[in-house]
Amino acid sequence: MTLEEAIKDEMILTRRADIIELLEDYGELSKELYDRVMSESNIDILKAMLKAVVKADSLEQFEELISNL
Repeated sequence: MTLEEAIKDEMILTRRADIIELLEDYGELSKELYDRVMSESNIDILKAMLKAVVKADSLEQFEELISNL
């Protein structure tokens, strides 16, 4: 693994953790939602998810915002 790949992997792990942590402020995550976030490996989609969680007022609204990603 190159240094660039290691950095990208770390960014993905950090972004996933940030999204989950912010979502937990709205309540307990369903297994499906947790798995959706944790299985995502596209950094651009994770970036969009992070923006969506900041815009959302609830878990339901977050799920609506990411439904087309």
